[in-house]
Amino acid sequence: MPSKKKSKKPLGEANTFEILLATAVLSPDLESLIKAVCERLAIPDLKSKRGLKHCHESFATISATLDTLFQQCREHRLARVSADHLSAATIVIYEQMGEDSLLRKRIVNEAHFFQKAMALLHSESEDARVIAMSTLSSASHWKDSAILQDLSNFIPTILDAAEVHSTQLNYLEKAVCVLAHTSTAVFVDDAPDPKLTTLVSLPRILRFMLGVVRLPNSTRLSYDHFTIFCYHTIPKNPDIFLSVPDSIDFLVASTRSKDLISREVAQHALVSLFSMQEDRAAPSDFGSSQSLGPPPPHVRQALQRYYGDVNSDNTALIKTMQRTEELSDLMDDFEDACSSHFDLGHALGELILRSEDLVRSEVCGPEGDQIIRMLRLCEAAVRGGGHNLKNVLIADVLRWELLFSTGSAEASKFARDAVQWYPSEAFFYYAMTVCHPSEVAAVLYGEKGLQCASMSESLRQELLFNTISSSYHIITKMLQGRPEEIRLKEVNHLIWKAASFAATFVRDAPPDHPYAPSINAVAILLDILMHGHLFTEDFIRTGREKYDLVSDIARYTGFGIWEPSNECLAVDRILARMSPAWRRWGPIICRHPSRGYMPVDPNNDSDPDADLIAWFKKLDFAPPKWADLEMRGIDPGTRRVGQAQMHCCSSCNKPSAVLKRCAGCQMARYCNDTCQKKDWKAHRDICRASRVDLD
Repeated sequence: MPSKKKSKKPLGEANTFEILLATAVLSPDLESLIKAVCERLAIPDLKSKRGLKHCHESFATISATLDTLFQQCREHRLARVSADHLSAATIVIYEQMGEDSLLRKRIVNEAHFFQKAMALLHSESEDARVIAMSTLSSASHWKDSAILQDLSNFIPTILDAAEVHSTQLNYLEKAVCVLAHTSTAVFVDDAPDPKLTTLVSLPRILRFMLGVVRLPNSTRLSYDHFTIFCYHTIPKNPDIFLSVPDSIDFLVASTRSKDLISREVAQHALVSLFSMQEDRAAPSDFGSSQSLGPPPPHVRQALQRYYGDVNSDNTALIKTMQRTEELSDLMDDFEDACSSHFDLGHALGELILRSEDLVRSEVCGPEGDQIIRMLRLCEAAVRGGGHNLKNVLIADVLRWELLFSTGSAEASKFARDAVQWYPSEAFFYYAMTVCHPSEVAAVLYGEKGLQCASMSESLRQELLFNTISSSYHIITKMLQGRPEEIRLKEVNHLIWKAASFAATFVRDAPPDHPYAPSINAVAILLDILMHGHLFTEDFIRTGREKYDLVSDIARYTGFGIWEPSNECLAVDRILARMSPAWRRWGPIICRHPSRGYMPVDPNNDSDPDADLIAWFKKLDFAPPKWADLEMRGIDPGTRRVGQAQMHCCSSCNKPSAVLKRCAGCQMARYCNDTCQKKDWKAHRDICRASRVDLD
């Protein structure tokens, strides 16, 4: 007698589709619909680690059932809106699977996730369209460059859909998010794929994003993504941005945002943009400056206020020419067989202490070999002339100059030792600022050097310049991090210190000093970071006048060869465009409040310098390695997704439910053998130490 038990029908049959479609009609809630689909198709709980492991084991089966359901929804002609809503539920399930980094490529390549989402971008259901764009937005945050570049192939489709459905703000802002991430992934490579750069169509993206940001009810989501998009794509495409003036005005206006991070991102993007323009001011030498004619009255007045007499022998140009002649005389004496290398060494050492960069500039010239030989022989003569403190100091100055001028790796170590030998000698602190590879060290040593009691004015100005430049670069790098990782108290104190150093340089240095334009420009950029949101028209006008004055002085005095720095070019154009840009974009920028990043007064802190130094010791601008994260110890860390507590790969830091443990310590976890091999050099000592502890 045949069995009456009904055979189990395969997943995806018509009755299953009809039941799920009825659920979509009766229950428009997305979470309820996803739960019903998972239960009906026997898909495990995607918010649990066990469920994600099951997805790894049965991905082909799960993908096949979801594909069948999606295809039936697309072919269904009745209840079109509900069918599209059910289709949207299937791609959300794929998105949830994508929380496991090892499933992402299979979702994109085997399940054709992007093609499914694209099919829903023109759905009749508004909810389905928004869900599809939201899933693409989530995928753009997966931080996998290969996947993002795959998604960039669909940029024209995304733009077409966004322009058709231009009345849905949530839809448009998610589109901005997708376009920003995919475009950045294309242009972040040193040599972008020409095919992808053509598909990206930056001018069209720029105009679309500007239109979304300009909408009266747009949120910070589109504003932040557009500024970050500009920040990352400008270096490879300056001409495209210059062809869309609205984008430049938007960035200029953003330097007056209430938010510190927004001001920094906009400022950095503008510095990158304007430094690449082809119309850079041509360098001017002394001869060409004379061809400009006599200095205009405002230049003469500025020089008179500082020197008392425009024709004084104390101007920066005259002093440099005198020191160059002095070095030339010493070189002539060195060629004289009767000259004393000991006396020459003392004279050369004193000259270096007064004008520390003079010798290095001459080393690069045709007489460089002669200067190197003179440094070597004079150092030996002075060192052999007795062990009094003066001889030893001059010999060490000549020794460091020789090491640094010849590009020796020992220069940094020698300067570090010399700082211990001569704690009150500013020259060796200066040496650390120019030869130490770390900008953090340059700031610390520069500040200590400026506290020394005795130093030449030239050395003081060099120390100020190096300290200000390194501080500005550190500030820029630190403000580029994740908002939740930025230590704003320390960053603000560093901005305040750098601004005070810049103000000291501007106040005390000669107006015709070769660094004057650059330091004035950096001072204005630091002012923008500190209180750009408080700028007034008077401040902009005053800043413009100060910068124009130092630029004219540099141009007319013809100090050596002067070419505007990147900061000079940026400040020149930012100040010129700030007022009209603010009139155009100010109301939109003001609509987005600060996220708590407005700097606080550093004077209210009990000991800001101690906090700053402690923070400096922890700084590392390189991508962090697993072994360097002491706070995590030997545990590679975890990430919570729903209810699932997934470990992260110890090498690439991506989460997955199926990471392989290190066979040695059983603590580190890796995506695959490639990640384990990359991390082995850093992990080896920790792994061996943990095995010893276990034994």
